[in-house]
Amino acid sequence: MWAAKESAFKAAKRIDPRLSFHPSAFSVELHDLAAARVDHAVGRFEVQLEVTPEYVHAVATLEGSPTASSKVGSLEGDSSASAQVRDLARLAVGSMPDVEPSQVEISRAGVPVVSIGGVVLPVELSLSHHGRFLACAWLWPERGDASGRSAASPSGGAST
Repeated sequence: MWAAKESAFKAAKRIDPRLSFHPSAFSVELHDLAAARVDHAVGRFEVQLEVTPEYVHAVATLEGSPTASSKVGSLEGDSSASAQVRDLARLAVGSMPDVEPSQVEISRAGVPVVSIGGVVLPVELSLSHHGRFLACAWLWPERGDASGRSAASPSGGAST
């Protein structure tokens, strides 16, 4: 339930950047191990869950919005988690038709902004890393998704 709250908070913060995280302000209704609904004053969020023995991956979208695409990876090598999660997102966003992953740029400060050659793309991107896990979630409205708010939040399980 914590991963669902955290993911919904990240999505809610895109709607109201002044928002602070108060876990008790998020009410979670678990549908099953794959889905939940989170209610907050900002809105109602649908949360898709991926539960494994090693991690829980949660992706929240504002109710009525399309489900975001997401990808989970593992921290490897000596580069920072921040650099590796951006590489994961670059490959994920770069998997779209007509996009070359090596051309995808992701900002390093604040809410991630995706661009190619300095041109900002209409992609809503969320990055997260926890323990040895990395995750990204994205919506690309002009590539078949309707507009919506998304956020990814991988939370480690007992073995993290």
